[in-house]
Amino acid sequence: MRSVLRAVLGGLDCAIYSAGALAFLIFGVLFIVAEPSVTALGSLSLAAGVGSGSLVALRITSVYRALRMGEAVEAEIMRSDVGLMRLQGTLWGDLINGTAVRGSYRIPGMEPVVDYYLQERWARSLRPGMKIWVISVKGRPVLLAPSVQFDR
Repeated sequence: MRSVLRAVLGGLDCAIYSAGALAFLIFGVLFIVAEPSVTALGSLSLAAGVGSGSLVALRITSVYRALRMGEAVEAEIMRSDVGLMRLQGTLWGDLINGTAVRGSYRIPGMEPVVDYYLQERWARSLRPGMKIWVISVKGRPVLLAPSVQFDR
C-alpha cells in the first residue's frame, strides 16, 4: 500500500488535491473554533476539505484495488502527440500549462488500439514503444500511469 500511496500522491494532481484538503480542513476548524460567528464559512471549508480528500481517497483505493485484483495491465504506446488541452478539462491533470497529450496504446495480446487523452505533466514524455499502466474498471480504462514497479 505504501508504494501505491507514494505513486499516487507523487502526481501533481493528487498532491494538489491532498494539500487543498488539508488546508480546507485546517481553515474550517480554525474558523469554527476561533471565530464562532463564521461557523457557516467554517462548515463550507470543512465540506470542501472532505470533498477534496474524497477525490484523493477514491484515486488511491481505485489504484490499489486494481493492482490487487489484476486489473492493471502494461500497455505499449503506439502514438503520442503533445498539443493544446481541451477547453473543458478533467478533474485529474495539470491544467496550469495548457497542454495535453493525445495518442494511442495497445495492450499485448489484444487487437484493438485504444486512444487516450492525458493532461498530466508526465505524459508529455511518452514516446512510441514506451510502457504505461492501464487500469480498467468494468472493462473501461479509467487510469493511465507511468510504468513503474509496485510492491504487491
